[in-house]
Amino acid sequence: MKVFIVAGGTGGHVFPALAVAKEFEKEEAEIFWIGREGSLEHDICKKEGYRFYITKAKAFRGQNLFQKLIAIFYLCSSFIISLKLIKNIKPKFIFSSGNFMSLAPGLSAFILNIPLFIHEQNTIPGISNKILSRFSKIVFEGFSGSFQIKGVKFVGNPVRENIIRYSGPTTTTKNKDKKINLLILGGSQGSIQLNEIVIEALRLIKDKTMWRILHQSGKEDINR
Repeated sequence: MKVFIVAGGTGGHVFPALAVAKEFEKEEAEIFWIGREGSLEHDICKKEGYRFYITKAKAFRGQNLFQKLIAIFYLCSSFIISLKLIKNIKPKFIFSSGNFMSLAPGLSAFILNIPLFIHEQNTIPGISNKILSRFSKIVFEGFSGSFQIKGVKFVGNPVRENIIRYSGPTTTTKNKDKKINLLILGGSQGSIQLNEIVIEALRLIKDKTMWRILHQSGKEDINR
């Protein structure tokens, strides 16, 4: 059985799709994945040994006119690539977890009459999933009520088995020095805006010796 995964961008899209791929691996399915070069999904597929195919896509929402024109060009290019790719692979179905890069492969599935299943991880669906929900055989949602259409199944967000089985740290560090521990999380890719706010906020703390700060910054700001 050939399973075609469409997921990219942030960990919120990629890791639920990876959890689904892992389950189909148990059924001895061949996993095919389309995403962007040098991305999170690309790194994961290298590690997992999945067949990875590169497409180019850019976000449309929140861009200026010139960037939107570029995004439309990439969408057309990605649609042609996806059509050829899916036609050659002939997967049993396509699973998409949203993000702007999922639109072209999803529309290709509809054109080629290949079953499409989409999953929405957020309470408010993105533009791509809103469009693809019209063509999807089943729409899965992580939060009940995200879609007000028929054929929707509430399943929650898929979680990887190694996360479910996590039994806690093998070692713990005792807070002997009585410092204040602060953990800052900006999502799987970090948040540049949050990083800026944190830097400014830390300048307001006069005595930093009483703080122990662990900040997840993301790759772009790791050297700041």
